[in-house]
Amino acid sequence: SGIRSVSFYEHIITVGTGHGSLLFYDIRAQRFLDEKPPRACYGQKQKLGGSEILKLTTGKGWLNHDETWRNYFSEINFFPNAVYTHCYDSSGTKLFVSGGPLPSGLHGNYAGLWS
Repeated sequence: SGIRSVSFYEHIITVGTGHGSLLFYDIRAQRFLDEKPPRACYGQKQKLGGSEILKLTTGKGWLNHDETWRNYFSEINFFPNAVYTHCYDSSGTKLFVSGGPLPSGLHGNYAGLWS
């Protein structure tokens, strides 16, 4: 479902997807941020590739159950909200995220302030 929004904050590129998630790419490290950064303790070896990419996901939002929804989508229980726009506040500690359903013909919205 592809990239729907992109923003830049310092050395991090934030990507909003059509699957309702945000991914974070570190330009300096040239890789996506990990959900669980690998830790090395004395006497242990680090697991390579043992962590997953950090992915934040939108909530349910609102979806209009109109004629299009009833005729074509009523048997589907959940639609992820595509992230069509997002932006950081001036401190970089909060992120406004907004979007809606991806399938053409559906009407709805999602908005959230993440910190």
